[in-house]
Amino acid sequence: LKHWQAGKGLSDPIVGVPKVWANGQGGLLDVVLAPDFETSRRIWLSYAEAGDDGKAGTAVGYGRLSDDLSRIEGFQV
Repeated sequence: LKHWQAGKGLSDPIVGVPKVWANGQGGLLDVVLAPDFETSRRIWLSYAEAGDDGKAGTAVGYGRLSDDLSRIEGFQV
């Protein structure tokens, strides 16, 4: 996951993104900002994750995007 800004382009990869199972149709799915993002900085992710049985499932979690846009803090599934 990277952040894009007009005039600056793409950032380095954002730290703190959960391990994503990126195979076949699996991968990082949705990236959604909370309605109060300007104050909470909360970001929601849905993504494929590997299960104990070797198959993938879908997970949803959230965390806080740091003020400098470089990392997701306190990510919880």
